[in-house]
Amino acid sequence: MKYFLYFFTFVTFAACCPCDFETPPSIDYSQGRDTSYLLQTIPTAQTKNILIEDVTGVKCQNCPIAHDAIVAIQNANPGRVFAISMHPNGNLLAYPHSSITGHQDFRTEDATILYSFLNTGGTPGIPAGSTDRNLFTGQTGLLNTTPSSWSNFVNQQLPKKTPINLEIDNQYNASTRELIITAKAILTSGLPNDTIYMSIAIIENEIVNPQLLPTVVIDTFYIHNKILRDMVTHYGGSQLLGNYEPGRVFQKGFTVALPPLWKADKCKVIAFVHKSGNIKEVWHVVEKAVK
Repeated sequence: MKYFLYFFTFVTFAACCPCDFETPPSIDYSQGRDTSYLLQTIPTAQTKNILIEDVTGVKCQNCPIAHDAIVAIQNANPGRVFAISMHPNGNLLAYPHSSITGHQDFRTEDATILYSFLNTGGTPGIPAGSTDRNLFTGQTGLLNTTPSSWSNFVNQQLPKKTPINLEIDNQYNASTRELIITAKAILTSGLPNDTIYMSIAIIENEIVNPQLLPTVVIDTFYIHNKILRDMVTHYGGSQLLGNYEPGRVFQKGFTVALPPLWKADKCKVIAFVHKSGNIKEVWHVVEKAVK
């Protein structure tokens, strides 16, 4: 899917009205440049949230165990843990049930590439999960195939602080199915001139589709959640270019046409900021409904 990248400009208030940001430079839309500006008042730091990326499949009998583990973690930490479920091509357990008609194929190119991108320690089976793309003690790679251990990984990440606030604004037109996503990364403390990336994904919840259960029975009315529909950004993220100083805002905008198959009221946008290269750790993640 191709996207047109848009960036938004701001106008200053009249001189008699106090401002808490500098006027951003005018944007050359033909060049597709990011918008960045500096706040005069540094906002309070948000509480860090955790991202679980779950590699799964509809023919994987143990994958529902991983799905349940994620739900339990989220219920134990309301509003702190977000998840993306990826069905990669190339793993037979992610292939749809050919004997059942009317089902959806959840496999995407993005999921396939992300599976490879996160598979830093070999070729694990599925289910496999990455927690904040962090390499934990005793792990040889970012993907872990024991869902019962994921809560321990999450607990290790929860006390950490994030130096970056995140905000998402979604504007959805039901007539055209056009979604305008505006995402902001706001630094609340200074960082070394490292490289920071923002990734944006669209997931969909409450999709009824066949799933093999641990009992080796196919549940044709299984409810799938957090299904990765698309990575709006490049799979490795979009780099935040500029000085990493307190109050610096990096803003990105995208326009996406939602395919007819996706139910807009069940879709959500997930934005997260992270490192790249050998260390891929996620700084922070937020989620917002499309409508």
